[in-house]
Amino acid sequence: MRALLAWRPRSSEPNVRLDQLAIGIAVDVVLAIAWIGLVLRQRWRLAWLFSAYVPVVVVCGLLQAIAPAQFFVAWFWMAKQVAYDILKLGIALELAWRTFRAFPGAQAAARPVLLAILGFTTVAVMAAPTDSSASELFLIASGQLHPRVLNGTIWLMAATLALAHWYRVPVHPFHAALLASFAAYLTLFGTLLRLEGLYGWAAQPYLNAVDPPAYLALVCWWAFLAWRTESPTVRAYTDTIRKLELRTA
Repeated sequence: MRALLAWRPRSSEPNVRLDQLAIGIAVDVVLAIAWIGLVLRQRWRLAWLFSAYVPVVVVCGLLQAIAPAQFFVAWFWMAKQVAYDILKLGIALELAWRTFRAFPGAQAAARPVLLAILGFTTVAVMAAPTDSSASELFLIASGQLHPRVLNGTIWLMAATLALAHWYRVPVHPFHAALLASFAAYLTLFGTLLRLEGLYGWAAQPYLNAVDPPAYLALVCWWAFLAWRTESPTVRAYTDTIRKLELRTA
């Protein structure tokens, strides 16, 4: 994330502020702690793509912190945002699959809903406007294209939780906390990007003040999820799913 940290096409120097850089480094440190927790607690097995997403964000953040002149620029922002969008969509789909895989009836009902969301997201992305100038292309990518992908990701996550509740499908506590926190942050992040698309560069200083602290709070929550001890609820969930899978087999 931290996608709103400013790149300006009219300037030859990267527009990096010390407070933004400090928050970026803090995010990388907390994410590294979270990833270590995922590995040591064996929670990477619960969400493969989330466990891949975390180090990708850390590496991109380190590149921008170590060499801002080379990586705090528009092309890198757009490239890493494409990678983030693919991983976030993958996380939403993987967690939906993990939630419904042991429940064939709920899975059959959820599949068309999730496919419809993917279809609408694809149409919305393809309908995004394009422009030949570098400045406008960046604003279109940040203010039009990425919010549409984020909206689809949010709907996938929200639909997974809603359908699981409707069909009384148990959701792993780690998955539920991850989906809820990710969807809440992406809603804020997508709104900020949409505002940038509407108001252009004039809105960016205000957006940069909101997004980095919000993302730092999110990754601190992820670190807590990665390291917290296993609760009786998790053990009960695991036993239930194991019995259902054996019965299905």
